[in-house]
Amino acid sequence: MEMRRGLRYWLIAAFIGHASAAGSAEDKNSIPPLSEAKSATTNVVTTIFDQIVMFSVPNGWKPAQQSANQAQYIIEFIPQDQTRQTWSEMITMQAFRGLAQNPRVTPRALLSVLADGIQKACGDQFLAQFLGDRKVDSFEAHAAVIGCGRLPSAVAGAKAGQSEIGLYVAIRGNNDAYVFQRAIRGAAFDKISPPISAANADESFLPLRDVKICVRSSPDGPCARQPGR
Repeated sequence: MEMRRGLRYWLIAAFIGHASAAGSAEDKNSIPPLSEAKSATTNVVTTIFDQIVMFSVPNGWKPAQQSANQAQYIIEFIPQDQTRQTWSEMITMQAFRGLAQNPRVTPRALLSVLADGIQKACGDQFLAQFLGDRKVDSFEAHAAVIGCGRLPSAVAGAKAGQSEIGLYVAIRGNNDAYVFQRAIRGAAFDKISPPISAANADESFLPLRDVKICVRSSPDGPCARQPGR
């Protein structure tokens, strides 16, 4: 299992089982600079199940992977000069069909299960900072910084001793659940002073603030807004 799956795909493997969703997924010590101005971002518009999801990524980033089945969808973006095997920055969006209909699936619950899985893989260098509830395009959401300051053993795509940390935002839509993430991977760091934390989390996630979740089919136009919960 590749590093990108080794940590972040705990959400797919662990939570779907706990929440009884159908199906299975197909198959540094400082934050790398990430463009923040709207003029330096590219809009991404993708149809997911019965919704249109819109967000932005920095200019010059490219899709690294996209896959879907009846229950799940994932798309990943990396800088143009990086590869899926050697990336140091990645933006990921995952969607889980119908998961928001489960009353136990709150945005915090999504991130808690993800954190539990990463903790098992990481050991005593695990860290998690839950940043609280918020609204994203009027929908319930929760943000967290989750990562591993030093991997205890090699994982495909990363060497033992490297780190991975990400800022996650889980969103509970009217029907589907979504998780957006910006991850960085590189040299080990002290979990007491991680490169992403509550202090700089909002700044780190700025390129993804323009998230919109829209009705796929509507007489009002191609992307009619739907009210949040």
